[in-house]
Amino acid sequence: MIIRDYKISVNNPQSPLACYNELRPYREGKEEINYGICLSFLWRTNNPKVIGCMLDIMARQLKSFPQNYMRYRYILLGCLIGRECREDNLQKIAAIQNQFGNLQNGFVPDYILTAVLANRLQCDKTAELKEISKQIPNEYIVELQKEINHLNKSAQIQAKQQKILKQAERQAEGKEVWKTSCTNDKGCEVTQEIDLERFGSIKFPENAERIYIYNPIPQTSNLAELKKIFTFWPEKVDLTNYVIKLPECTEYIILGEIKAPTELDLSHLKSLKSFHASKTDFTNTKSIVFPYGQGLDELMLFHIENFPNDFDLSVLSFVSRYRTDCQFKESDNSRLPKKIGTLELAQLTAEQGIIDFSSIESADYVRFEKAILGKDVEIRFPQNVKLITFEDNSVFLPKRLNLDIEGLEEVIFCDSIQKHLKELILPKNIDHKKVKLPSIPDLKVYYGEPDKPNLWQKLFSKTR
Repeated sequence: MIIRDYKISVNNPQSPLACYNELRPYREGKEEINYGICLSFLWRTNNPKVIGCMLDIMARQLKSFPQNYMRYRYILLGCLIGRECREDNLQKIAAIQNQFGNLQNGFVPDYILTAVLANRLQCDKTAELKEISKQIPNEYIVELQKEINHLNKSAQIQAKQQKILKQAERQAEGKEVWKTSCTNDKGCEVTQEIDLERFGSIKFPENAERIYIYNPIPQTSNLAELKKIFTFWPEKVDLTNYVIKLPECTEYIILGEIKAPTELDLSHLKSLKSFHASKTDFTNTKSIVFPYGQGLDELMLFHIENFPNDFDLSVLSFVSRYRTDCQFKESDNSRLPKKIGTLELAQLTAEQGIIDFSSIESADYVRFEKAILGKDVEIRFPQNVKLITFEDNSVFLPKRLNLDIEGLEEVIFCDSIQKHLKELILPKNIDHKKVKLPSIPDLKVYYGEPDKPNLWQKLFSKTR
């Protein structure tokens, strides 16, 4: 969240040639460049030639006015954070920092700049990072490093996708443009198959708010240029080799029964509220990158057999509602959200094994609905939960449920639950009035984890 404060977005795109020509008086030394002028160029373009020229002018001016580095440092970060940056420009940024930066000041921007450059240039800057880290608490550095890694991952994906899009633009030159129209609710559908050899792009109306894709569309279509799009919904289409580039205003992403793209970068979507995936084929998907430090109103994952290798939901600050029937398996690059409002386990089915949600730090409410679980299944709940309910249709539960969970205030079992459950463990200090037990004969209820029998007790029970 801290690093995002240094991001400077291209929010007023203009012709790179026009921007380059505007730099002429500063290149020729007829006028002095300053922080505000550099900022205006970053708002208008990310063209590498323009950025490189601007960096050259900054470096020349800093030789006469090195005290300006403190402000220009934010311009250097703006050239990196959330942007593709060509290697020659990375080298120019590194040269400016090495000549004018003060790595002993312990300022967070210097740490970020040093770390981002080290990662982008794949060079060892251990000494510099250690020097800065002396002034910054270790937990702060861990969090910063996590966000830096996230930003670098996003930049790498953008660089690869940019190459694909440039090639698609070359192939689309001279081809016709397919124009679409909106319905009364400003929804725009691509329902018929388009001759991709004939049409180079699709032109969506500027007032389009919802885009529905049922057939492949040209790579160069203007999705990223739309100003009001709220919903993007592809359904029953193969997008494996497609670059999905959505505008920042996108609020809802619904991936239907599709073959998902190889990589999907959502890190720039500041308005994203909801992400749905149902029967989505992620077999060929390497990574989905979510916006760092943002919350989601809704996360829904259903009927997904193979998750992407890189699917890190822990970068989200909070998920209000997470509804799923999937047994998510965590790895180094695939993690569950840390904080959840309501965790809805709907139609959860498992014959055996462990269903693990223990990496979730807190959930206000965990709700089971239509659960069909084998008797030996083990459920590991989030670390802190306030309320757990088992609905009427959750009739098949394991023989042992451990609900000795920190913060648990209320547990409700509906009457129809009667299969398998033989042993229930609740917190020691829970208010008994807030526990509604199921009507199961011979159900053993413990308040706190029961003590395991020692050797003498085991021998006694055998000889009794």
